[in-house]
Amino acid sequence: MFSQIESGPRALDAALACDLTELTADELVRLNRLAQDLVRKATALGLAAMAEASRAEAHRAAGEISMAALVAREAGVSRREAAQQVRLAQQLETAPVLREALGRDGMSADKARIVTEALQGLPADLTTDERRAVESDLTAAAPDLPLEQLRRKARRAVEVVDVRRADAIENQLLDGEERRRPPRPRSG
Repeated sequence: MFSQIESGPRALDAALACDLTELTADELVRLNRLAQDLVRKATALGLAAMAEASRAEAHRAAGEISMAALVAREAGVSRREAAQQVRLAQQLETAPVLREALGRDGMSADKARIVTEALQGLPADLTTDERRAVESDLTAAAPDLPLEQLRRKARRAVEVVDVRRADAIENQLLDGEERRRPPRPRSG
């Protein structure tokens, strides 16, 4: 199985060596669509591998102190960004509906992060079925929503199972935001 996965970058290297100026506009549109599909699927594979490597503490075999350190080195990102990726990978392990949808059109790691953060913020007393209903609702909506609209929907995620509770949670969030906002200068 690993040899099949390992051949992917070689195929991409061959594609990158092609002269894209020879492609028609329709072919360029199809190529862009294909490239976005590859990015989504590579992201899904990378996050699944990261979750398993984290569980197996594979970073030790690479001589790194943490999975985030390994990801930072390998991906060329900050440790903060690497830690966010590792956290997302681990959160996806408890969100099977979302994990399955990550490679679909319209999905991204950013959208998955919004959904997993909403799932993490759900009230502790929700049942497994209620949590799965919320996960399914957000995951179904995510591909079609811009990030900002998905964030708004995620803030009211519990609405799927309890509208009144969603109103109360949103009111608490708004009250907290208002208290943190600096006072407006008085005119006059």
